[in-house]
Amino acid sequence: MKKIAAILTRALKPPLHVFMVSFILVLPVGYYPDDPDSSNLSVGVYGGTGQVASVLRSCDGTAIRTEKSSFKDVSGIATWTLNPQDSTHIVIGVRGGYWRASKARFAESRTGPAAEMKLDFEYFNPNLSYEGRKGGIGLGVIFGHVPISFDGLREKISISGHVRAGNIKKVHFIFSFGENTPLISGGGLFDLGFGYPAGSNMRMFTGLSAGFYDRMGFLQQTRIRINNRVDTDISFRIGKAGGAFEGSLSGGLIYRFGR
Repeated sequence: MKKIAAILTRALKPPLHVFMVSFILVLPVGYYPDDPDSSNLSVGVYGGTGQVASVLRSCDGTAIRTEKSSFKDVSGIATWTLNPQDSTHIVIGVRGGYWRASKARFAESRTGPAAEMKLDFEYFNPNLSYEGRKGGIGLGVIFGHVPISFDGLREKISISGHVRAGNIKKVHFIFSFGENTPLISGGGLFDLGFGYPAGSNMRMFTGLSAGFYDRMGFLQQTRIRINNRVDTDISFRIGKAGGAFEGSLSGGLIYRFGR
């Protein structure tokens, strides 16, 4: 928990008014777990790309040098819902993925370009959640070395989870960590915001994301129901650190078995 608090504190240091204005303008929206009464088994595959910044700062927080690194990541997810037709559900899930930056750069020197290097990591994340009509809570374990921040590769996140308040089929608030798919291009390690149904075939999330990226960013996620079996997910993140863009774009397809 100390690691989680540390990365959130770091992300919250810059002024938040730009992101909060964006946040208010697009409410109500939010990340959501899949509607647990839709089917017993769902599987999904995802892919995305983005850019993360490494910033060397002075003692007063002023950016001295900034390096940018592009990346790609992929992931897969499967969930099994017990008693999907009841008002409360137990959801058993598993996520896994792979992240890679073939030309990563770190801002380690005040002068001169940073040396390029290849970085990658993979992870496996079994999880369990309780989902009710008015709220939900989930927890999982992350196997693999998932760094808390791009510049802090030695520290890693080892748990995932979420807390939801409100009806998942209406406007609700949710905070999650380690649950985005893909993990980094899908939004980052931590996010909080509001979700809502945008019509009969679409749900959305708008909020703030932090973790792995140097600074907090604006996150938008959308799920569109294509037919009775197939959904598609689209996510984008917009942020800025040390004068450099930090953001991502990702998408995925989900197939539902059963009812």
